[in-house]
Amino acid sequence: MKNNTVRQIVSWLDKYCDLAMIIRRRHEHMQEITVIKLKNMVNREKTKGQTEAEVSKAIIRFEKEYMGRGPDETRTYIIGDMVIVRLRGVLTPAEKQLAGSDDSLNKGRALIKQVRIELLEKARPLLENIIQDILATKVASMHTDISTVTGERVIIFTLESAPQIETQAED
Repeated sequence: MKNNTVRQIVSWLDKYCDLAMIIRRRHEHMQEITVIKLKNMVNREKTKGQTEAEVSKAIIRFEKEYMGRGPDETRTYIIGDMVIVRLRGVLTPAEKQLAGSDDSLNKGRALIKQVRIELLEKARPLLENIIQDILATKVASMHTDISTVTGERVIIFTLESAPQIETQAED
């Protein structure tokens, strides 16, 4: 009889803990939705061009802090539920030497691509947060490639929904 009572209490506690966890997750989810809605309200006050410039500046700051140097030029395009960031002049002098070396197997170029893509993959959460903070929309996926010939990188973010930004007269 005592074991049954203990089992019942343990069972009740398990159910209570599960319910508490569900309520906590639901509360966190509602807070997240509220923050996104507030950010959408703020973003409506910015033009598309201003928002694209803000993304570019944030990506440049990321490149300088995380990768060690910034690109020569950055341009961002917001098209529907996609954000395309084009960075020019991203290769370091050492990477340019490695990419330009007379290597019939292109090992240097492949190595540069591999390292740069791996670095960006490790920083994916940081980049997704940058985009989400600016656009108030979650990132669904991120894709990237780098050209060792031109020294240009492209990063494409697909979003869960199109950001709510002003598309009329740009500054």
